[in-house]
Amino acid sequence: MHILVIRLSALGDIVHSLPALTDLRRHLPEAQIDFAVDERFVELAQMHSHVDRVISLPLKRWKRNLAKRSTWQELRQTLRMLRSAHYDHVIDLHGLNKSAIVAWLSRSPDRVGPAAAYCSEWLAPRLYHRYCNPSEAWLPVPRMRGVVAAALGHTNPGPLDYGLTHTWAGRASGEVVLIHSTSASDKLWPEEHWITIGRQLIAQGMTPVLPWGSESEKERSVRLAQAMGAAALVPPRRTISQWAQVISRSALVVGVDTGLTHLAAAAGVPCLAIFAATGSELFAPQNPDLAIALGGRGQAAALQAVQDSIESLRTASQAEPA
Repeated sequence: MHILVIRLSALGDIVHSLPALTDLRRHLPEAQIDFAVDERFVELAQMHSHVDRVISLPLKRWKRNLAKRSTWQELRQTLRMLRSAHYDHVIDLHGLNKSAIVAWLSRSPDRVGPAAAYCSEWLAPRLYHRYCNPSEAWLPVPRMRGVVAAALGHTNPGPLDYGLTHTWAGRASGEVVLIHSTSASDKLWPEEHWITIGRQLIAQGMTPVLPWGSESEKERSVRLAQAMGAAALVPPRRTISQWAQVISRSALVVGVDTGLTHLAAAAGVPCLAIFAATGSELFAPQNPDLAIALGGRGQAAALQAVQDSIESLRTASQAEPA
């Protein structure tokens, strides 16, 4: 049996889709599972241990370069590849027009996606053969697991398992990753709070590590590190898989609501997620005993609460059996 699962973006949403892929493998152990994602997130998709092939779809790049001959050549090659795979089932976990069109182009005899009420665009549900109404529809992890469960006709998806090849290995590490940046400004936490946290960690003999993904984020990382002290680190540019290695080897991750924070929680790393613009119920950690979410919609986490939670997580992680 050959199955295609589609979840194009973004980083955190793809992380949230990974348990659904594990469920799929659990219930169809002999199936060939392909996973279609935007080309920016191929490395993340390749970290899932139960995916046989990752299909890279550079939709944004194609859109920017429609006048180029090479774009149309790539489009034709991708179309031929989708159709030649002869997928028995295509499961769209994204529910947008672009993902539903990818499903439709495959010509699979069974295209499954979320029902119209859960699709944010009008065309998508019209391109499916079957629609799913998963329970807890607005929570990403159970929603996507529910779509796969409905597509396969089972009612017990099993335990939560992200299937990641990178898992926590930083029990003895002195590094704490501080994920301070995100593309949405309303999700940020005040810089002065990050500086206070960084100085506190350095005073305790820990090393703050400040990731970045764009030039503006790099400038912010450098600015924060300079205010924290010489022990704070701003690494060079890294890929998603390289950041996953750094995160998995760290003692602790503190981050705003962004993809790398969700990846840390999925990998079972002790993790504190700080929410400000979205609900903390979106946080679905691999190991709930080593994860804390603070704040919520319109309610940023207080500095003291973050400080207390860091100490709590450090104590809990050190107490865990080896």
